[in-house]
Amino acid sequence: MNIIIIRAFNTLFARVMPSGLANHYTKKRLVCSLGTSSFYETKLRSHSIENELNKYWLSLRVKSDEHVFDRLVGSKNESKCLNLTEV
Repeated sequence: MNIIIIRAFNTLFARVMPSGLANHYTKKRLVCSLGTSSFYETKLRSHSIENELNKYWLSLRVKSDEHVFDRLVGSKNESKCLNLTEV
């Protein structure tokens, strides 16, 4: 969940660190200045930061868990794809 904080004509972006990645960080939340007081710019920049964080955190999770793909789509032995003869 994102939190937008307005302080003295500037907005701050705050996000709690995911509990699964707590060992990568020393703090429990991330706070950074968006450098704008415009509502439109705040919305754009906060979505951009959120997307980049989600990509980065996903890459950390994939590196820490080699079998994340197998859990998401099933094991190699349990292929859900049809062979050409089954179609």
